[in-house]
Amino acid sequence: MKSKSKMTKVFVGSLVLAIALALVGGIQLGSPAWAQTTQTITLISGNGPIGTQDPANQFTLDGGVTFQDAFIIDKHSAYDLIPGTQYINRNPNFSGPASTATRYRTIFTLPSCYSNPSLSVLVHADNVATLFLNGVQIGQQPFAEIFPNFQDPADSFTVTNPALFQPGANTLEFDIFNFSGPTAFDYKAIVSFSDVCDVPIDIKPGSDPNSIKPSSQGVIPVAILTTATFDATTVDPSTVCFAGDCTEAHGTGHIEDVDFDGDLDLLLHYETSQTSIVSGDTQACLTGTTFGGQAIQGCDSVLTPDP
Repeated sequence: MKSKSKMTKVFVGSLVLAIALALVGGIQLGSPAWAQTTQTITLISGNGPIGTQDPANQFTLDGGVTFQDAFIIDKHSAYDLIPGTQYINRNPNFSGPASTATRYRTIFTLPSCYSNPSLSVLVHADNVATLFLNGVQIGQQPFAEIFPNFQDPADSFTVTNPALFQPGANTLEFDIFNFSGPTAFDYKAIVSFSDVCDVPIDIKPGSDPNSIKPSSQGVIPVAILTTATFDATTVDPSTVCFAGDCTEAHGTGHIEDVDFDGDLDLLLHYETSQTSIVSGDTQACLTGTTFGGQAIQGCDSVLTPDP
């Protein structure tokens, strides 16, 4: 029996990464019948005309108990402007309390299944912007009362750690600290993600390591595992390609609790001789789609001894 860490699997979070690694050897990919595409979400300050309130950006004065829409204000003569944005503030002008931080938020939504998320933010702030994604700090301007914080080039922050993103609502927050005098900020954020769903797979369930002899005339069992956010039984077995082989050895999938965690998984089999696995490979991957058309991908480690 495999350990729990083996059964939960570490799977590749990026098909692009896997393709790059495959170019130097060691990884065998499936052959997807779908084209991976990148989706983007653009977030900006100043959604509306100057003098109105911004329904996409809110601020709180009571520690997050309540929020209200930020005010869209005209650009101060000393401020540079990120193209496509406008400045926002807690007041309908540049005023704000000295030695005080005001928290702003905007919310974006990710689908239940996605991969390769990233967030890139450009920001100007008078005086200092500190950025948070889902409660985790992801960047801060120099903590000083200086002109560069609200002049070009805008400060840029990028996040690619998938652990910081989540299905459903995600919150991007800005703490804007004002030392004294006028205060406001503008920003533009780009969220990108792949429309392919990463799923955990288990090659040769019950074995560790997953030893495969490329010259074998047998079959390789491969399980797609159900998780709290993904139901493996929704995968269409006829669409699954494993290590270059797109034909399930038995012509169908088998629904069973492969990892003994109380839910149903999908077990598939592929003839070793029909895969592209060769001696020296360290990982094998599969691709496919659900009955609803959601593209999936998953990888697991393999050990391929010399012939």
